[in-house]
Amino acid sequence: MSGLMQLRDALELMGQGDARTLGLRLRLPQAMAAAMLERLEMMGQVERVAGDDTAAGACRSCERSSRCRLPCYRLRPSAAAPATNK
Repeated sequence: MSGLMQLRDALELMGQGDARTLGLRLRLPQAMAAAMLERLEMMGQVERVAGDDTAAGACRSCERSSRCRLPCYRLRPSAAAPATNK
């Protein structure tokens, strides 16, 4: 479970990201990061969004960039706000 929390925290710091970027940041295989993002999506913590072409710097000059886009994710607005107990 701590891996999911680390990925969620990294996504919160980045604003949005894909499995490749988050995997590199957390030193996880891309497939594992993708599976964790899908799990967080099922749990209602993150949502899939349209990706930003400039997010991965090197992709701008890559001739295959339009064919290898990964889905991007961001925290859901309700998941980003800390819960308060009153």
